Amino acid sequence: MGSALLLAQVNTGTISGAVSDATGALVPGAQVTLKNVDAGVSRMVTTNERGRYDAPSISLGGYEITVTAPGFDTGVRREITLTAAQMEEVEVALKMGAATEKGEVSAEAPLVETTTAADSHLLDSRTIKDLPLNDRTAVNPTNAPGVLLGINAVREFRLLTSNVTGEYGIVETEEL
Repeated sequence: MGSALLLAQVNTGTISGAVSDATGALVPGAQVTLKNVDAGVSRMVTTNERGRYDAPSISLGGYEITVTAPGFDTGVRREITLTAAQMEEVEVALKMGAATEKGEVSAEAPLVETTTAADSHLLDSRTIKDLPLNDRTAVNPTNAPGVLLGINAVREFRLLTSNVTGEYGIVETEEL
């Protein structure tokens, strides 16, 4: 009797949230620009009829989020860090004003994972490089057969220890 465990590597994350005005009313149709400041690329999304936006499967790194809507100041959130498989919730509150005014909020995203009950730990590239490996030319962080990465190719690695969902490609089989 044996079992096999297959894992998929996740190198993206999700940023989602809501855009509201000073009274807390949601703002539909707002333009949300998510700029990866590490890579210099941007992705634009629009809030839905409930004032929510969703940017799934975006690359990892530091983000700046800019929100514009007619009749409101431009809202900016800086220093948002997206890590492997993270689902970050970023709320933006806009103030009434001329379209040329710009309001900025500079804050790190909260460290508490509020979107899932999974227990996980992020290993950054420095921690991975400091691991005592027998062979420094290859890393197999999942111990899955056929998975070999150069040590410099791994930017970060998330170790999931409980409540792992199907999004990670987990398949358990038993042979009788």
